[in-house]
Amino acid sequence: MSSDQKALEAFKIEEYKVYLKEFKKAAMTARTVQSLTNLAWIYSYQGEDDRTAMSLLEEVIAMNPDSHFPYSLLGEIYVRKKEWKPAQDTLLQALAIHPTKAAYNNLAVAQVQLGNLKEAANNFLLAEEGFDWSMYGHIKILIDVGNLEEAESKMDLYSEKDHDLVGFVDLADLYVEIGSYAKAIAWFEKDWDNLIVKDPTWVNRYIYALYKTNNLSCMQEIIEEVSTQLDLEMKEAWKEEIHEEWSELEKNEYIQALRKEKEEYEQAFLSILDDKCPALAFDYPIKGACYLFGYSSQE
Repeated sequence: MSSDQKALEAFKIEEYKVYLKEFKKAAMTARTVQSLTNLAWIYSYQGEDDRTAMSLLEEVIAMNPDSHFPYSLLGEIYVRKKEWKPAQDTLLQALAIHPTKAAYNNLAVAQVQLGNLKEAANNFLLAEEGFDWSMYGHIKILIDVGNLEEAESKMDLYSEKDHDLVGFVDLADLYVEIGSYAKAIAWFEKDWDNLIVKDPTWVNRYIYALYKTNNLSCMQEIIEEVSTQLDLEMKEAWKEEIHEEWSELEKNEYIQALRKEKEEYEQAFLSILDDKCPALAFDYPIKGACYLFGYSSQE
């Protein structure tokens, strides 16, 4: 069994420190495209050490590899580091060798930041696998460039079976963006009782949609419900005794966070009464993949 194969076997059954040692040993035995890319992926994905991974991948790319793995992984790391131009250049090289959904998606993320919205919208579409976050990114661009009818027609294709990919609340947020408030409310309502955590970033947009449709009684009910829940959580937190896994500092920080959340609701409510829509909280999605030679299905 080769050193690369031993490392892959260790990856299947051992802890991080054990299989990292094996991948390092494989790279020391022979600094090949395979051994260095595999070690880079381990550092990036398992060790959260992109700096070391980048150094290894730069060594690999100097070898002019005919695999997309090192280019796809390095491009993804550039996107995470918000280095948009190197990300775009590297991912284009990956796609020239072998197109993948992840590379198309990550290229689109970089292109959004570089202002190449038409290309980004097309690449998100090439990356989608159903109504997922790539499709969501595609629709968000359509909205941003003013193609609201096309955006809405694609949003209307969403079905409840897509919930595992993109949540009802997330879809509702897009309907708020285009001013289709009745549809937004319908999707917010579907998730209201299911979601234990009510985040101000979307609850305030739900309240705004109710305000825009003059559904003031429901709007007031939502406001009272979230306010009462926060008061109850603060009261319970004050009562909770300090123990080994719950320090005085952690308790105070938690209570302070709840107070801040309540203040956010109050401030947003005043803005809503001034007809100001709370901003959509959205970051374009980065797609990861397995780039281990001898292990990945993408080879």
